[in-house]
Amino acid sequence: MAITRRKVLLTGLAVGGGLVVAATLRPDRDVPRAEARLGGDDARMLTTWLRIGHDDSVLVVVPYCEMGQGVHTALPMLAAEELGADFARVSVMHAPAAPEFVSGQVLLTFLEQGTGYTPGTVTRRPLRSVSRRASRLFDVMFTGASTTVRNGWVTFREAGAAARAMLIAEAAARWGVEEDTCDTREGLVHHAASGRSLRFGELVDGAASRRAPSRPPLRDPDSFQFIGRSLPRLDIPDKAAGRAMFGVDVRPAGLKHAALAAAPYPDAQLTGFDAERARALPGVHAVIPLEDAVAVVADSWWEARRAADALDARFSRPQGAVADTAAAERRIRDALDSGRRSRRLRVGDAPGALAAAARRLDAEYVVPHLAHACMEPMNATAWVREGRCDLWIPTQAPMRARSEAARVAGLRARDVEVHTTLLGGGFGRRAEIDVVTQAVAVAREVPYPVQLLWDRPQDLQRGFYRPLVIARMQGGVDKRGMPVAWTQVFNADHQSVDLMPYALPNALAERVRVDDALPWGWWRSVDHSQHAFFTESMIDELAALGGQDPVALRLALLPEGSRLRGVLERVAEACGWGNALPPGRGRGVAISASFGSYIAQVAEVGLDEAGRLRVYRIDCALDCGQIVNPDTVRAQVEGGILFGLSAALREEVTLRDGAVVQRNFDSYPMLGLAESPEIHVHLVASRASPGGVGEPPTPPVAPAVTNALYAASGRRIRRLPLSTAGLV
Repeated sequence: MAITRRKVLLTGLAVGGGLVVAATLRPDRDVPRAEARLGGDDARMLTTWLRIGHDDSVLVVVPYCEMGQGVHTALPMLAAEELGADFARVSVMHAPAAPEFVSGQVLLTFLEQGTGYTPGTVTRRPLRSVSRRASRLFDVMFTGASTTVRNGWVTFREAGAAARAMLIAEAAARWGVEEDTCDTREGLVHHAASGRSLRFGELVDGAASRRAPSRPPLRDPDSFQFIGRSLPRLDIPDKAAGRAMFGVDVRPAGLKHAALAAAPYPDAQLTGFDAERARALPGVHAVIPLEDAVAVVADSWWEARRAADALDARFSRPQGAVADTAAAERRIRDALDSGRRSRRLRVGDAPGALAAAARRLDAEYVVPHLAHACMEPMNATAWVREGRCDLWIPTQAPMRARSEAARVAGLRARDVEVHTTLLGGGFGRRAEIDVVTQAVAVAREVPYPVQLLWDRPQDLQRGFYRPLVIARMQGGVDKRGMPVAWTQVFNADHQSVDLMPYALPNALAERVRVDDALPWGWWRSVDHSQHAFFTESMIDELAALGGQDPVALRLALLPEGSRLRGVLERVAEACGWGNALPPGRGRGVAISASFGSYIAQVAEVGLDEAGRLRVYRIDCALDCGQIVNPDTVRAQVEGGILFGLSAALREEVTLRDGAVVQRNFDSYPMLGLAESPEIHVHLVASRASPGGVGEPPTPPVAPAVTNALYAASGRRIRRLPLSTAGLV
């Protein structure tokens, strides 16, 4: 899949008077464009991300969406740290989509993530320039893949450091002292020798006339005042007070509402509908046919929904559609039997070692299609008039949304203004722009703004799904019980995954290509969520086959000093691995490396008298490099664990007659509060560059739970969710 599916938002905008500094850190032709976008004579721009007002306020313009992961606090912390700001005076705003604000840092992150290549000091800056140009060309603006803090670690620190240097230069010139005798803290420039200080607001006009340094010096981590502290999140007050703006909250003047009668399966075509039945109902203003749906526009969404239900819309069933889940699985197994294989991993002679093993094991693991099921259903508000389009949308890809809106409306991209709201859940689903296409197609037919809101059945039945994957594994152990051979073949492969974190002498992994029965989409942690289940289940089964302790075997197969080994040792100690448990309970372990972070989890589970599974506790050790805000990291770990646990226990998308069966949370049940376990998060201190946090906690959950179930009951689970085995 092309990297353009993961678009990146990197834009900037500020209001009011003062100094603006951005990651570009040097004036170029983008600066006047950005300044023109800002407007007003009381603002002077150097670059784009950081604004200091005459009143000493600091506004950090964040070009990444906030969907609960805390980036609207973490990135301002990075900038404020280097700037020497008073954090009580710091505020944050989301930036709109515009090419002059693209940094291109995300492409470097994907390069490092996908290839393991880390640019050196000499090559990073030229690569950033090339990446920036490519990002503009392909509309690469994206929030996801646990890249935001990794992208911003240098970008926002450099922005703060550049502004600090410019303020110091202005103050030193006024005082007639050397710049290196000055520093900033709490919103002031200080000259320690004389005891003098000046407020940021007093200096910004003069500082704005100075050139931003291209390589500003960054602070020593030992001097950090903000980074590594649990500071209050900047987005919480508005959320607590009901002032926060999500997509469904948008209300431009004259707004009407739209609902859909949509095809129940992908790639269908509209064949007929009864428009008069809908138009006869109260509040209805328009009935607009689309390729695979009919939109009804009304005064309220409920009136539009009622009218859409009355349309009697009819759709063609696409040829070649897979009939049901059983047929989809048969197609995959046929490919695993005889399909063309591509090699993903080869170490030693796995087939030969397997044939010579003292004992061997064959296993097939199955993980289902999964939906994103964001709490805020898909929505977009569009207003097309007078040669322009305004688009309000909770999106992970604003520039891609901008281009699509322009295409549908028949406009130039620069005539589309994207207003990115807060997201009521993303998880990769809001990287897609299907709702933009529909909303703008409706809005171009009417003279007023329209908010299109999907209902829950449409959200579940017309999504982009984590694919159905089957993995066939074989393993062998020697007479000592140590693994000596490992083979696997599987379908689906959409992201680079380390298929073998362990030092096995013989391993072979192959993939077959099979067209998925449903549209594929990025799902939280992507392929890591599947392969962690396969790998960590298989290594646990080999431990049992060889009579080995699951933690001890993993430690024996992980290199000394490795970060995976470090988190495994930490979580084993924290949970009391090896200590006695109450009767009927067991512990299971799983590890994973993804998105630049390393994680280990231990689940403690048991069965009640009815044979139902209960997850009592999950311990998690995380090494994500330098931690910016520990409270936010813990919250993300807890959320990622609950997300993965919900999928492991209950979630499954199935097909019948070519359509998704699940229509709401009664048929796609999610984890409830009463089912949530105790979660203990153990953060490993590190000075390494930040890794991802939002996605790494999800992959190890399922294997930790199923391995714990085996420890508690002797029962192995190779198919998810556990509800299919009658355990939930």
